[in-house]
Amino acid sequence: PVASIDDALNPVNIRVAYEVESGTEKFWTYGAEAGVALSSRLSIGAHAARDEDPSETRGISSLDASIALASGVHLVAEVARSDSGGTALFDGDANGSAYRTEFVAQRGAVNGRAWASRADQDFANPSSDALPGREELGFTARVAIQQRTSLLASGIRSHFRGSDITRSGFELGLAHGIGRLTAEVAFRQSKDTQDEGGPSTPGFETREVSSARARLEYALPTRLRSSLFGEYEQAYGNDDLHRTSLGAQVQVAARTRLYARYEDINSLAGPWALTTNQQQHSTVIGIASDELREGHVFTEYRARDAFAGRDAHTAFGLRNRWSIAPGVRLDAGFERVLGVQGSYAEATSVTGGLEWTGDPRWKGAARTELHSDHGNKQWLVTMGGARKLSRDWTALADFRFVDAPSASRTEDRAQLGVAYRQTDADRWDGLARYEHHREEVGMNTSSTSHDRTSQILRAHVAWKPKPFVWSGQFAARFGDDRSGGISTSMNAQLYGTRLRMDLDRHFDVGGTWRLLTSAVGDASQSGVGLELGYRLASGMRAAAGYNWFGFEDDTLPAGEKTDHGAYLTMGWTFDQGWLGRPGEAVNGGTSR
Repeated sequence: PVASIDDALNPVNIRVAYEVESGTEKFWTYGAEAGVALSSRLSIGAHAARDEDPSETRGISSLDASIALASGVHLVAEVARSDSGGTALFDGDANGSAYRTEFVAQRGAVNGRAWASRADQDFANPSSDALPGREELGFTARVAIQQRTSLLASGIRSHFRGSDITRSGFELGLAHGIGRLTAEVAFRQSKDTQDEGGPSTPGFETREVSSARARLEYALPTRLRSSLFGEYEQAYGNDDLHRTSLGAQVQVAARTRLYARYEDINSLAGPWALTTNQQQHSTVIGIASDELREGHVFTEYRARDAFAGRDAHTAFGLRNRWSIAPGVRLDAGFERVLGVQGSYAEATSVTGGLEWTGDPRWKGAARTELHSDHGNKQWLVTMGGARKLSRDWTALADFRFVDAPSASRTEDRAQLGVAYRQTDADRWDGLARYEHHREEVGMNTSSTSHDRTSQILRAHVAWKPKPFVWSGQFAARFGDDRSGGISTSMNAQLYGTRLRMDLDRHFDVGGTWRLLTSAVGDASQSGVGLELGYRLASGMRAAAGYNWFGFEDDTLPAGEKTDHGAYLTMGWTFDQGWLGRPGEAVNGGTSR
């Protein structure tokens, strides 16, 4: 649960990056970055990334530097260059550059910031806020001239070269405090212009607005910080251009605050763009708390009004963790969004989890999640457990269930296994597991429906007589697939072995061999490769290899590179000692 807006009406966003298979040929995505502190005052960095997606090839590189001119005074500069081309919409290459510099001063009576940025029209970096063809200049400053009196100044200039539109403005003001009351007055002037002879922009109008604003803030006589404020801005010569803002913040406890804010403004782009043909009302009322030892709670009322219509909804959420007994912890989360007015639909998210670590021989966790939005429900259930059978043997279990009734989709995956690690000598280790996997999508409701069931057996064993490490692998899969009215059965077996030899403390070399057999036509495929590894740190190894020939299988290889070609891999072996639990029995694992 995360509030969508803060008490200053700034949006709060969650950014999620994901990737999906596009059905095109394979391509590389790669990048690197490096930084160095040349001195206690100066540091520089370099960054580069490349995406070889044939449908939209793009690259980005940049250099940056940061220098401390004095205590509390910093200067940052950055230059970046992008190139893209060969897309479905653009035939050819587009190269563009962007520049940014920022000066920050927090020293004595001065608190200020100034910035400048420019991006070419062909500059393309979707993860940056540097918009193509935009030039930005701006500053904001507050200078204390007496103990409770300050001068305020700010200014902006924004120019879009693609449309030849320029927005510029400045503000000058004075703030003074008397007892618990702080008063602030300011004059603002802003202007939107378009160069003559440039391309016309629909809906644009040249405007110049001069306005005055006043703000009063009162600190409440409470032990914890709390305040009320009101602000009003009015344009000269036009009674229809104004901005009204009211708000309060009450610190009801050390880590809990109640906030409310209302704003009525003749603009959709903030106070620098007052205009007669736009109006927006925004309201937020909420409470946010971090009083819970391992939790967070919020509730808020959200309303937004524009010419497209009015939407209003309330939202509240809670997440917390309780230690209900030694080694037993309970997790819970809840968020509810209710439509008050407009087209916004109701949505609910509920999560619950239980973790048990009370017995050094047993560990387990279970979690259930429900999300309902626009009447569509989705369930996710996960469970896992481990039982220490002896110093060397551990039994493992894992279960996952997904149910999306609106999409007619269910999926369940269950795994049972046993792990062996020679705790004292650390010469042998192994893992064997059985997995059941079923996925059912839209059976009897769509021509693309399918029902797939797989039974998988896997076993791994490793022997480590220094300087050699030998490992063996076996896997078998039996399954049924009903898709498009056709039912098929399949089975396959995988055999593999790897031998690795340490050359010195850091480098090693190894070779692999694998064989994949299938009952369909008694087919078989084999793979052979070589690998060079380097030990980055204790338990951490990176390697580069090449398979002269190989095969692909989505289920059996367990994440290892088996098809033809070059590859890079990294492995990390760790135990509970790395997690800060040196007193527990060691039962290691590998993350790849």
